[in-house]
Amino acid sequence: AFGSNYPAVATIVIVVIVCLWLAINRLAAANFDSVDVCLLFIQLTAIIGDFNLKWPYWLKVAFSGCSIATFSIDLVSPECLFRWTFEVQWLVQMFFPLFGSSVVVL
Repeated sequence: AFGSNYPAVATIVIVVIVCLWLAINRLAAANFDSVDVCLLFIQLTAIIGDFNLKWPYWLKVAFSGCSIATFSIDLVSPECLFRWTFEVQWLVQMFFPLFGSSVVVL
């Protein structure tokens, strides 16, 4: 849909997701237990939406809206940018907390 601008758009989306994750964890979830509980609820709701059931359309839309709280790298379809295998995805997701921690330290 974005044509030749896809790498730039994907990079911007990834940066926004990382910034949101940092903001939520540093500012809100660390100081307010209710925000942490709400974030966990939204993440679990998104996971439940992935179950292979016949959900009504409006519920599928709600589940997909909740999926942004899972901070999944699949949101930006990185397989369109370069060779993206399960192993690469696993490594990125395993090292994401290390990357986030290093950004916070800097």
